[in-house]
Amino acid sequence: MIFELEKNMPLSFNESIRKSVPLQDFKNTDVSAPEFMELFEKMKSNNIIFEPTLSAWSMKLRNSKPNKDTKSQKTNPTKQLSNAAGKMDLVAMDSWAKRITKAAYDNGVMIAAGTDFNSNIKWVQDEIILLNECGLTNIESIKAATLNNAKAIGIENTHGSVAIGKKANLVILSKNPLENIENIRTVFSVYKNGIEFKRTE
Repeated sequence: MIFELEKNMPLSFNESIRKSVPLQDFKNTDVSAPEFMELFEKMKSNNIIFEPTLSAWSMKLRNSKPNKDTKSQKTNPTKQLSNAAGKMDLVAMDSWAKRITKAAYDNGVMIAAGTDFNSNIKWVQDEIILLNECGLTNIESIKAATLNNAKAIGIENTHGSVAIGKKANLVILSKNPLENIENIRTVFSVYKNGIEFKRTE
C-alpha cells in the first residue's frame, strides 16, 4: 500500500526498503485518496486480506526510548531497515501505518494480525492491541489474530475459532479482553491440539 501512489514500483522488497521507503511522504499521504479507495474495493472484491504488521514500526519506535524492560529492546527483524532507518521519519511512518489500517478497516477490508517477529515475546498480543488502537473493536482485533489469520492461510474450517469439530488450539485468559483489550495478555493456559499447557510463571 505504501507504493499505491507511485509511478514506478520497486522491483523487490529489498529495493523498496533501501531506495523507495525513505523517500515516502508519510506525513502528507492522504489515506482517503482515490487510489487507496480503488485498492480497498479491489481487495474486498477479491477477498484479499490486509496484514499491516503495525508492531514492526511501533516496536522500532519503542526501542528508541530508554526502557528497563530488556524484552522491549529487541531490534527490528528487517535487516534492510538498519541502513534506511536514518532516512525515515519513523513517527510519521507509524502514524501512517495506523491511518491506512483504519481506512482499510472502515472500507470493509479484512484485517489479519502479523508481526514479522519470531521470538517467545508476546508480539501477537502487541499487534492485537495496536489494531485496537487503530479503531478495530476488541472482538475484531482478536479475530484478526485468530479467525482472519486462519482464513489467510486457508485453514479456517479447522482452526481460528472455538467450534465443534475444530482443532482445540486456544488460550484461556484470566480476564475478559472484550472489557479491556489489554486483558489479552492475561494468559492462564494454552491448548495445543487439545493438550493444556499451564503457565509456570
